[in-house]
Amino acid sequence: MALLDSSIVNIAIPHIEAAFGVNTLSVQWIVTVYLLTMGAIIPITGYLSDKWGPRQIYLVSLGLFTLGSCLAGLAPSLAWLIVFRILQAIGGGLIIPLTQALIYRLVPSDRLGRAMGWWGLSVVMAPALGPVLGGYLIQSVSWRLIFFINVPIGILGLILAYGSLPHFKHGKSQRFDGWGMVLSSGGLFGVLLVLSQAPRWGWVSETSLLTGVFSFTALVLFTLWELRIPHPLLDLRVMRHKAFVLANIVMFVSGLGLNAMVFYVPLYLQTVAGRSPLNAGLQMMPQALMIAVVMPLAGRLYNRVGARWLVMAGLIVQAWGTWLLHDLGPITPFQILAEWLMIRGMGRGLYMMPLVTAGMQAVKTEEAVAASVINNVVQRISGSFGLALMVALVQNRTAVHLNRLSAALTPQSPQSTALLHKLHILAVKNGMASHAIAPWSLTLISGWLQSHAFGLSIDDLAIAVTGLTALAAILACVLPSTRNLRDTKQ
Repeated sequence: MALLDSSIVNIAIPHIEAAFGVNTLSVQWIVTVYLLTMGAIIPITGYLSDKWGPRQIYLVSLGLFTLGSCLAGLAPSLAWLIVFRILQAIGGGLIIPLTQALIYRLVPSDRLGRAMGWWGLSVVMAPALGPVLGGYLIQSVSWRLIFFINVPIGILGLILAYGSLPHFKHGKSQRFDGWGMVLSSGGLFGVLLVLSQAPRWGWVSETSLLTGVFSFTALVLFTLWELRIPHPLLDLRVMRHKAFVLANIVMFVSGLGLNAMVFYVPLYLQTVAGRSPLNAGLQMMPQALMIAVVMPLAGRLYNRVGARWLVMAGLIVQAWGTWLLHDLGPITPFQILAEWLMIRGMGRGLYMMPLVTAGMQAVKTEEAVAASVINNVVQRISGSFGLALMVALVQNRTAVHLNRLSAALTPQSPQSTALLHKLHILAVKNGMASHAIAPWSLTLISGWLQSHAFGLSIDDLAIAVTGLTALAAILACVLPSTRNLRDTKQ
């Protein structure tokens, strides 16, 4: 539910605008502030877990997320909704790395691959299910239900966690690393902020450049500070494990194009193909279902063959499915698009959890929380950076295609004459006044040019993401093939 809330709100934006009488620019902050807060709070997870124990912090974080969800559903204004989303994100940002670290500490090594496969279903299915669930709840009841639905699930989760999670040793007497907290939170918040807002601000604008320089400086100082103190907020020494570093490099490269297709395919279906939000969300379901089927199977295979071949095979399959999407058009049949997305889902299901597990198994048990935090930070930055780059690519390619199409469709060209003649006949048949035909025709042609240029830019996006995925598959060749690194390392 913590991950679901990063995407489910997107489809409710028009309804929230109408409810509070605000514009899209203002409402976007309920999405942005959630992602920014999650990214900034993650580094403190290790300290809190060591100080009070992962069980206690998990219960508190789940409680905060549930409370924030309830209050968000009751929010009387946009300002209060943003405040309650921050409370939601504090709990959600702690939940995600804690669950990963808890599984690592609770599950025996020979069953870790299978366990992480089941855990990974939430990671990959939540963004895909968000638009479907959100569209259904909004059309059936109200946008407020997308927040209220978390409350009974959160309460049930608290009851189950309280009764089943064991107590772990904790209570280290180390001092809180205040400078580490300030530098890491400031740096990560700045990085995620500039990556999410740079397409709007401009990549070389003064605001983007100053925010980027500040963020980079803060993260460099954070790294130097953490390596010199005895009890760091985030133990970066975990990066000495080669397999952990390699796994995160592959994860970063593969994640650059991952969010772009999840973001743009539903948008394309709504704006170009003319489908409803719920219909566009349902179109993404076959991909999510394929992930659900394949990921537990990948967990079983991991325990037999290790990470390298599974990750390489999964990335190659995902690259193939992404390449097929470069033929996407407004009349692409539901079944054909479903098959392409299922191929992508099969690849994602094959490689995602073996990649995470390979990195986690390379570290010692007491380093699990620090490794999980770094793993989640890499995923957040990779996804945000990749989406920002792909947004810039789509904007650039849309402009290029629009210029090319407009140049070919001049008033003197045979294509323009034939098109205007057909539109004139259509307008006359529908009883349109003669003085309104020309403006109507030009508006229609302009809209067609815009949508066709956007569709062609999505084709270019699919090709670019295919290349990034193929590069990640090549890098995966260096991953270790050993499946139980935790049993052999010291």
